[in-house]
Amino acid sequence: MGGGVPAAVPPAPVLSRPAWYALRPARAGQVLWPKIQQYRHVVPWNPLGLTASCNFYDLAPRDGRDPLLLAAVLNAFPQVLAKQAAGRVRNEGVLKTEVADAARMWAVDPARFAPAGGERVRQAFLALLARAALPVPEECGREDRCELDRAVLVAAGIGEGRASELVDRLHEHLCESFLRERRLERRAVEARRGPAVRIGPSPGDEASSGAQGALVPEVG
Repeated sequence: MGGGVPAAVPPAPVLSRPAWYALRPARAGQVLWPKIQQYRHVVPWNPLGLTASCNFYDLAPRDGRDPLLLAAVLNAFPQVLAKQAAGRVRNEGVLKTEVADAARMWAVDPARFAPAGGERVRQAFLALLARAALPVPEECGREDRCELDRAVLVAAGIGEGRASELVDRLHEHLCESFLRERRLERRAVEARRGPAVRIGPSPGDEASSGAQGALVPEVG
């Protein structure tokens, strides 16, 4: 300001990028972990390298290993327990994982899979990619979902019979906990709207209830 000589203007940050219109200097994550999750467990595989918003964390396997296996492991339902343990619940069942939460979250290491086990996980995940993801209770008990979850546990060193038993118990637990959160959410919304307003069944409530009874395998 005033009569002094104006200071030199530093080069714009975009000039340091490979292309001036590039949105980010670093490579996009091969797998994207959502910061906020609720009804569905979906961890996108990103083979096209699309740029994600700040609502996703960029992930990549170490040492150039197959990102598809990492995506398969993170989309398996055993990972739901890990995210519930590491994350924090907000606003009627919304699960949020901050950077620190995601950093301390446990996950199966696909680098330890034997070739046959890794191939089974890969094929199970590719089969799951052929359809849209459903809310957790509607996923529970579906054969393609069960196969991915079993394949991950078996590849991690658990026997086939024990893995099947654990998947059955896991799906039953997740189904019950999801429906419990849905009931708590509806009560909280009704409380905010006042005693004179009552909300009818949420879309998918009937399907979720049916999924709990018909799609979750019975545990002997």
